[in-house]
Amino acid sequence: MEDNPSTRFEHIPYVRQVVLDGKHTFLGKERTKDGPGTRGAGLMHGWLSDDTGTDGKYPVLGVGVAELQGEQYSVRKDYPCKFADIAVKEKTDTQISFCLTQGNVKGQSWRIERSYLVEGTCLTVSACIWNTGETLLAGREYCHNFFFFDEVSNGDSYTIKMRGVPDLHVVRGSIIHGDAWYKPYQFDKTLGTLAVSYDHDEDALHRVVVSNELTGTEVTVLNRFSPCAWYHWHSPWCVSPEAYCGFRLEKGQSCEIRREYQFTP
Repeated sequence: MEDNPSTRFEHIPYVRQVVLDGKHTFLGKERTKDGPGTRGAGLMHGWLSDDTGTDGKYPVLGVGVAELQGEQYSVRKDYPCKFADIAVKEKTDTQISFCLTQGNVKGQSWRIERSYLVEGTCLTVSACIWNTGETLLAGREYCHNFFFFDEVSNGDSYTIKMRGVPDLHVVRGSIIHGDAWYKPYQFDKTLGTLAVSYDHDEDALHRVVVSNELTGTEVTVLNRFSPCAWYHWHSPWCVSPEAYCGFRLEKGQSCEIRREYQFTP
């Protein structure tokens, strides 16, 4: 992450691209008609704290300590930041793990370990966060999932499938949908994006499948946790199905978050 000064996304190294059989690609970049936004790309994670700062030093989960100038922290803006220390914990031909350590700032400190494991055509991304500080650590974690199959523009060739969706809400733009699937139809004229949120039966599998009929490929995302919220963000350059994992950690407590990505031709 040394080349990305963004304070929105976790500063542990991330997956920029996935290539299958030497010919199919699956990941793209954050982009709208107005530009690259906060420069997101690939499988980038973010952490949102329930404790929002307004001035001075503000510890940004997974990132470091930002300097706020009398304003509430926003993920849409970059701030001067002292990034947290990161070290490689484990590395083999099929797995790599990183450890991010944040020292005490205003009674808060934490440790985050993230690992990437490849088994065949499945990628497992795991994270564990420990509250090493004196105060409650509460918030949400998410992965933006910038999917973009073989650089085919986002449109009605993409299908997003979910199981058991009782309440599908279109935030902006428009879609074509059935009981457990939808396709992008029109992007919002002002922002040039599309967004969908929905409620989910907690007893159902937390699975989302993104496929493309032109490339003949798909990715299945299995979230091995109970999401507290779902939000799908679209632009012509990416499909981003996000699932948020909520946590409330007292001193010494930890939380594990795991996602599995199955890539198929």
